Amino acid sequence: MEKKDAFSQKLENQVKEWKKAIDDLQERAQKSTTHAKLELLEMVERLQLKMDAVQIRLDELRRSSSEAWSGIEKKIEVAVAEMKTALEQARNKFKH
Repeated sequence: MEKKDAFSQKLENQVKEWKKAIDDLQERAQKSTTHAKLELLEMVERLQLKMDAVQIRLDELRRSSSEAWSGIEKKIEVAVAEMKTALEQARNKFKH
């Protein structure tokens, strides 16, 4: 159970960091030109969807038994990898 709790806490902290990063991108979008703003807002929307997928997996993890959580862990790792990649791409595209 300790490993599950540690994994869950680590993921919760990561989600909080992502929320801040998405908020930052949203703020940048509001300050951008029309074309860049639209493109950035679309990226923010896709990031939000990916983060929502991670949040759903986190909720599954919290509800899972200690025996079943390892199967959910793998799904979470995939969702996390996708989120990290998408966030990195957004940051690289809209560097100042």
